[in-house]
Amino acid sequence: MAKENSANRTDSAASSLPALHVGVATYNSAQHQQVVLVQDKITIGTDSNCDAMIEGDSNVSALHCQLTFTEQPAGLEVEIVNLGQSIVLDSGSRLHRNQPHRAMLPLKLSIGDTRVQIFEVTAKANIDESLNYLPPQGDSPAEVKGISEAVEISPAPSTLAAWLETIGELQKSVAGSHAFFKEAARAIFNPGGLDGSFILLPHGNIQTNSVGSPSTSSLLKWKIVASHIPFSDSPIRFRADLVQRAVEQGVTLFHDSSQLTASAESQSWETAVVSPVFNHHGEVIAVVYGFRGQRHNNNRIGARTLEAQFVQLIANSILSAMTRLEKEAEATRSRVLLEQAFSPKVVRHLEANPVILEGRTTDVTVLFVDLRSFSTISDHAGPKVTYQLLTDVMDQFSEIVARHDGVIIDYFGDGLSAFWNAPIEQPDHVLLACRAAEDLLACLPELNEVWAHRLQQRLRVGVGIHTGVAQVGNSGSTSRLKYGPSGSTVNIASRLESATKGIGLPILVSESVANQVKEFYVGRRVCRTALAGISTPMDVYELFPRPVSAAMIEQLEKYDQCLNLYEEGKFLDAITQLIELNLEMPDQASEFLLEQAMDKNKHKIDRRKKTNPKSDVAALVENSQGNDLAKANLVSNK
Repeated sequence: MAKENSANRTDSAASSLPALHVGVATYNSAQHQQVVLVQDKITIGTDSNCDAMIEGDSNVSALHCQLTFTEQPAGLEVEIVNLGQSIVLDSGSRLHRNQPHRAMLPLKLSIGDTRVQIFEVTAKANIDESLNYLPPQGDSPAEVKGISEAVEISPAPSTLAAWLETIGELQKSVAGSHAFFKEAARAIFNPGGLDGSFILLPHGNIQTNSVGSPSTSSLLKWKIVASHIPFSDSPIRFRADLVQRAVEQGVTLFHDSSQLTASAESQSWETAVVSPVFNHHGEVIAVVYGFRGQRHNNNRIGARTLEAQFVQLIANSILSAMTRLEKEAEATRSRVLLEQAFSPKVVRHLEANPVILEGRTTDVTVLFVDLRSFSTISDHAGPKVTYQLLTDVMDQFSEIVARHDGVIIDYFGDGLSAFWNAPIEQPDHVLLACRAAEDLLACLPELNEVWAHRLQQRLRVGVGIHTGVAQVGNSGSTSRLKYGPSGSTVNIASRLESATKGIGLPILVSESVANQVKEFYVGRRVCRTALAGISTPMDVYELFPRPVSAAMIEQLEKYDQCLNLYEEGKFLDAITQLIELNLEMPDQASEFLLEQAMDKNKHKIDRRKKTNPKSDVAALVENSQGNDLAKANLVSNK
């Protein structure tokens, strides 16, 4: 790894870079990297402050050597001062501690078990006249200039078969893994026939100092993610100027063997095949780089067109694999995002038809649930216990909503909101919400048993349900889904949940809900009330699951009679019947209505200035110490 805090260092280069751009490539069993430095002095070692940092080699010192560069008419000269164990030069001689050495670039040496190459990035490209180009996949050769018309000898059928088999196997590999890139690099050597290769990924832009050409500000840095260097005399660095040219032109370029001669210059390791990989946005995501040089057992120079096409096929395999990986990662991210908001059943529908998440207007059923007296609970329990309790409660509430195929809209402190009939249609959405409300109440005994020893009071909830038209869609972002309804239907459900506090019932539903679940529930109209923020008074209902006993039906009918008396202004008659009703079967709704009737009756009597002989009843109610005393006195005056 190279030091990242040097303002004058880059990880790539181009032909337009100035003379003092010096490249350093390091290679050992644990690391292969190439950096470019824009300075006349550099350090090499294992310390992170070194300009070229070597990893994975215990024989390299923290600060192993220092290099100073001087421009000479023939090129760049370097003076090496060894500060660690001996350095082995390419000639085989050793450079001992504190012993300086001068040489012209390029220079090869070994530090410990690490091979090092130091070179001038802007070295003249003596064989670039032989550069040829392959068109991108899908283009015809006539559309790209420079395609060689020379007749080439095709590879043997066995070689072509090996190429195709390798491409097929590579397509099956796991993209993005180190092993995948290593396999791609190896394939360029065998069966591809080149002497070695690099797989490069971009990781930022070049930053140059004032010496650099302005055009370099947009150039890419490159990271070697895999390489195949089978021979000890093979180069360990790539030509970044050729990489940049291939990226800028969007084509595979290569040194055409048909245009090369066996001259000393053409025998250079700089013979290369460079194939860039672009995603569907036109952004470069990788580069495949193969090279060939003359060796004692290989007299071939340059690359044939078919060999360049094989490298291009490797690049296309990398594109396919990385695209597949990107799609799989995107699918995973999308699924995780969906599973945070929807039940598995809903997620399966969304994956098959994602357009149903688009905004629309539809009928929905909305449920709000809230823990009662939570401020008192949290004040006593403290923050740690409070949030443990909330996690436990919301886990169970969320599981119940998901079990009934609901969608959680949001969590709000000590409660949550959920809805049904979107994003997928649910013909029984009202019933599903009511069943979920039942289960929310049913889970309380178990929660209370678990938390009784840590809380001063039992957990209670209030639930409000309403069904109606709402606008539904994602009000979040592409990375954070917040899918849900908006409008008056949501507001009414919220107000119904709030109304449970005053009335004292755990669940209240609107008339539209009660009417749509008559087959499964008996609905009792509790009262007509003005909900906060709702302009028109509404009838609110309590639901009783069917079947309902005859005795319960009789009680509900009696309550309905009392409610009618109350709404007709016959408060005293309502009081009398409600007391009887509560004596027969205590009921929270009857107690609430009794309190309302007593309060209304008191004010009615006060307005009559107590001339009514029943004013004693009013006085008893007014001065009573509680509802029980009031009920007893009212019964005695019946």
